[in-house]
Amino acid sequence: MRVGKWVVHPDLGVVRSGDDEVRLNPKSLEVLLVLIDAGSRGVSRGALLDSVWGQSYPSDAVVSRAIADLRAAFGEKAGEQRYIRTLPKYGYQLVAAVAPLSEAEQEPAAAQPEAAGPAGGSGTAIPRWRYALLSGAALLAVLVTAAVTHLWTDTPAPPSLNENIEAGRPLSADPGLEHQPRLAPDAQWVVYAAKASGRDDWDLYRAHLTDGTRLVVAADPGVSEHGPAYAPDGRQLAYVRFDAQGCVVVVDDLLPGGAQTIAECTSRFPTLVDWAPDGRHLAYSSRAADDPMQRRRIYQVDLDSGTRRALTDAVSATGTDYYPRYSPSGRQLAFLRGEPQPDHRSTLWVVDLNSGIERQVQAPAAQLGGMSWQDQDQLLYAINEFGQWTLYRLGIHSGEQQRLRAPELIHPEFNADASTLVAASVERRVGLLQLDAHGAEAGAERPATALAVSTADDYAGRLSPDGRTLAFLSTRSGHAELWVADHGNSAARQLTRFEGPPVRSADWHPSGESLLFTVATEQGERLHRVQLITGQIQPFGPEVSVAAPRWLGDGERWVAGCRLDGQWQICVGHADSVRPLKVRLFRPQPIGPDTVAAVDDAGTLMALNLEEGSTAPIWDGLPDRGRYGWEIDGDTLYYLREAGINGQGQLIGRDIDSGFESVLFQGDLPLADTSVDVSAEAGTIVLTGFQAASDDLQVFRFGQSR
Repeated sequence: MRVGKWVVHPDLGVVRSGDDEVRLNPKSLEVLLVLIDAGSRGVSRGALLDSVWGQSYPSDAVVSRAIADLRAAFGEKAGEQRYIRTLPKYGYQLVAAVAPLSEAEQEPAAAQPEAAGPAGGSGTAIPRWRYALLSGAALLAVLVTAAVTHLWTDTPAPPSLNENIEAGRPLSADPGLEHQPRLAPDAQWVVYAAKASGRDDWDLYRAHLTDGTRLVVAADPGVSEHGPAYAPDGRQLAYVRFDAQGCVVVVDDLLPGGAQTIAECTSRFPTLVDWAPDGRHLAYSSRAADDPMQRRRIYQVDLDSGTRRALTDAVSATGTDYYPRYSPSGRQLAFLRGEPQPDHRSTLWVVDLNSGIERQVQAPAAQLGGMSWQDQDQLLYAINEFGQWTLYRLGIHSGEQQRLRAPELIHPEFNADASTLVAASVERRVGLLQLDAHGAEAGAERPATALAVSTADDYAGRLSPDGRTLAFLSTRSGHAELWVADHGNSAARQLTRFEGPPVRSADWHPSGESLLFTVATEQGERLHRVQLITGQIQPFGPEVSVAAPRWLGDGERWVAGCRLDGQWQICVGHADSVRPLKVRLFRPQPIGPDTVAAVDDAGTLMALNLEEGSTAPIWDGLPDRGRYGWEIDGDTLYYLREAGINGQGQLIGRDIDSGFESVLFQGDLPLADTSVDVSAEAGTIVLTGFQAASDDLQVFRFGQSR
């Protein structure tokens, strides 16, 4: 855009006027973009600190230095304030005229050699492009500059402003979740799965991309239909249908005729069906009835003969292969391979359907949000990276990846010529909530108070043993990092800083002087320890992949889920050793000197004796196999469950001995990704809550500018 007589190029990190070019300091550029975005409004110094630095900084003098750099770049003399006006005791205001560039003015920037943009992590890259594009559809148009050429050509090429993307537009915006869009062969219709507010089951709908017409495909009460796919001729749909009786794959004529059952599938596991390009085969996920290990593999059924064969084989006994996608030629199949425990992380694989050779093409394991073939050699996939959904373009043979600048999208879907993309957009703000554990009558909902709310996601809160300090994970710095704040104080301090790998979970040492946490690496999650006072961080314990570590009360031992010998199990560790204890148990939580609670594959809550290795059932009613947050404090089990309303969850208090339950809180809760922490001493419950949540479908058009 043009600011006064200067042209600002955020992608190059420079401002130009005629033959003059000034390279800006990265932070100074970000300050400029915040001021541009504010228009005629002033921006406070505090808002600039939060927007640009968003983490610990030596002093607020960094703002003054950035403003001085900008004034020098624009050629302002002392006291002129022709570009930036000082607002005494408040902040700054951009007073120069701002205007977007015409296409002709943009050409010189496109012709320049590709230059490195301003330094910074993913937390600053998205705002920089958001401010630079200056349009009502800015978050959607960010795909155009650095990524579009990579996305729509067969070989990598430098970014070009000749490639553009029309502003994405909503395809659906009903209250509820709208996922798994699949385009018809003519790219005129899209079929998708929706979970409406007030409904526990999924339904299927078709929507026309041009006029917005919506038709019901399947909406049977008490029955979930999801994972749809169009036949290559566009005349039929295949999808998964499950209810209390089980799961089946069906083929449904778009013309009246009814759905025909084709095969049985894996009950209640999120999968989808895919139609082979030849129109004669379907791929889907199912348990192997003839396999004594009951592994969940990808199967292919011949629609003419009804015979089926396994397409994947290397899945572990506890894992699941799901989300199959045929390549355009039908010679390869991409799929996700995941472990249901501890937190549904998956890796992306491709199998050659002629040779049967399977290859892992993406690592390490992460939360993946689906993928789509762009062409025979390239995949677009969504990954939850540092608490945000990010799109990557992956070369199957070269292994080359490009991170795309885009809003948060999952379930991407291309049409045949890659001119149209449909995806589910994710919009949310996640913060921590504090509930009063003792101050309300039995059975009454507890009042909720917001904690550590910021413009980023704050989650997984843990109170110190004395209840005075809150540790939590936050994406304020652009990465999932560990932060602490005094209880009741909005000022937070960042404890960890890892460029790239995210921090996953943390637990207080009984002394309250340090925190044990894990960092995701290519070899798995590794333990680290940080001292609260000094901030010193050190690797801790043996080099074993762990999940959700917890200190035991003696302060000498820790317990965690460990990945040993190819399977998850409970381990007890010291500073330099680890002892495997029990397989097929997950998410251990100390409930006594030598006893932990954990869940098994079926979600039964068990008490595990750490010395003897013996187990005893506590309760078999945890929702979703214990994946939702839960915590035992004394004789009470606190756990989360769905409330039957979209985005809503309930915190339940259950007396373990009597079985008496009461609803303590109901609200917008990210059930699959939150935790519950209870501090009896402070009388406080901490959990994660959505500030807002919406998963809607968006459609994007790609093409050449003329």
